[in-house]
This record gives sequence, structure tokens and C-alpha cells, in this order.
Amino acid sequence: MIGGQNYVALIGKVGTAAPVLVGAGPTILSGTGPVTFAINDNINGYFNNSGSFTVTLTYTPPCTGIFCFGS
Repeated sequence: MIGGQNYVALIGKVGTAAPVLVGAGPTILSGTGPVTFAINDNINGYFNNSGSFTVTLTYTPPCTGIFCFGS
């Protein structure tokens, strides 16, 4: 849970990083490991939740070549 943020807001993280609020617009997450999304709720509060979120995930691999533009 992220303190100070709305309950039932969508949060996400990559690997073992701290979770961040995922808003209505583009949110950039970086790091290594699995991408995880959750609802910002108390650990014992998930039992009464319902509904869904739609997430579009775009992966941009890091540029490691000599022809890297826009970075």
C-alpha cells in the first residue's frame, strides 16, 4: 500500500522496486524483474474488492548499439 494515495487506486512496480501510483496517462516504470500491478488497499482489505482495470504495457528495450537516437 502507498500511504497518502487513494484507496483502490492502481499501483505498479517492477521487480523489488517500491510501488508507484499508476495514473490515467502514461506512467514509466523501469528496472528488472516481473511487472506487478495491484490495488492500493490494506493488506486485509482485498476480500471485498470488485471491478477491473485495463492496462496497456509497452516495452522499450534499452539502446545498446551505436545507432541510438532520442536518448
